[in-house]
Amino acid sequence: MTAPHWAPTLAESLTQGDLIRDAWVGAQFHPRAALKGGPTGHGGLRTWHQHPTWHPNGDGFGHYLARGRVAFAVIISYSCEIDKPGAPVLIAPVVSLSTVSAEETKAKIIAGEKYSSFAIPELASVIESSYVDLRAITYVPRAVVDQSQRCASATDHGMQRLMAHLIGFFTRVPMSAFQATNASVAGGVTVVTETKATR
Repeated sequence: MTAPHWAPTLAESLTQGDLIRDAWVGAQFHPRAALKGGPTGHGGLRTWHQHPTWHPNGDGFGHYLARGRVAFAVIISYSCEIDKPGAPVLIAPVVSLSTVSAEETKAKIIAGEKYSSFAIPELASVIESSYVDLRAITYVPRAVVDQSQRCASATDHGMQRLMAHLIGFFTRVPMSAFQATNASVAGGVTVVTETKATR
């Protein structure tokens, strides 16, 4: 029997592997541009102006111009880290497999053979078969994550898949070193129910 990736109900609280909607994911603009707060504009909206130098607040943090997109994202932070007060939350954007034109590349993603791309199965009425782009991992405040809609939580099996792939991505341990003791295919995505590192 195939072990599912997505749980039938949401976990009680935000958890590693959760799928969220409307995440703002991006990076600083190039060439980088510092911003300085200006006067309040019409409708009570704050204005910002480009500044030639970094202009931090009293806490050392400042603002800068960024470029990104609104996307589904998966929670990357380990669950116990999420609950620490003031801790940032790591997320990574979700990209539809339909955007991958090269069939060879798509096959590698589905087979779990591409370090930077973690394949996730379709979630009915939410996302089609996709992958998590681990090259674009970023952090956001927990309060910002809480503004996004949680769409689904991963099963224990799904979290094990994610953790195994993260180990490969960050360490470049050959994917062949993770040998499945019980593998199956669900929705075109190879899944591993138990893994062990081998040399």
